[in-house]
Amino acid sequence: MFKIVFKYFVQTIIIICLSLIILEVFFHTAPLITFHGRQKINQISPEDQAAVRILALGESTTDELVALSHQTHSWPYFLEKKLKEKGYAVRIYNEGIAGT
Repeated sequence: MFKIVFKYFVQTIIIICLSLIILEVFFHTAPLITFHGRQKINQISPEDQAAVRILALGESTTDELVALSHQTHSWPYFLEKKLKEKGYAVRIYNEGIAGT
């Protein structure tokens, strides 16, 4: 009886470890797949010279590619929009990377 229980316990531990390894590999390779062909939109333009510039760093909640409609659902986009509505000259550069 003990050998059977121990056998299933070891099998369960091995399956959990393999699952964690697969997840870790996925999280390390997902950004490489996601960034393929990504345009660099965070260039400083002449009109940004006079604006306050903010760099947004983060993971999936910051990255605009997590949102399906490119750069319209990330919090840096909404923050920049709200600050501009209040009359501030601001430009937020979104450097979020999903899957890190």
